[in-house]
Amino acid sequence: MCYGPEFGSRHFLAWCEQAKITPVPPEPGKPQQNGVVETFKGRIRDECLNTNLFRTLADARCDTAGWREFYNHRRSHSSLAYRSPSAFAAALLPEGGA
Repeated sequence: MCYGPEFGSRHFLAWCEQAKITPVPPEPGKPQQNGVVETFKGRIRDECLNTNLFRTLADARCDTAGWREFYNHRRSHSSLAYRSPSAFAAALLPEGGA
């Protein structure tokens, strides 16, 4: 059973089959079962997609890449003690680690 385009990709389904994984999508009408993804989808829509007019595919790629860089490297996240995801990840690594 597929639910939404993220579970309909031929490549994704082939990878699941190869890895012997059975995808279990959230039940229709119950987005809280996938809260992290639903929250992210809301953020990217509100902060990037609804605030930009994309005239070309290249324009869309450039603007979304800029938003992704901001979101991961400069924007503070309350759930990460008001650090960016990259700063949070760097704090988890031992000094000199990669």
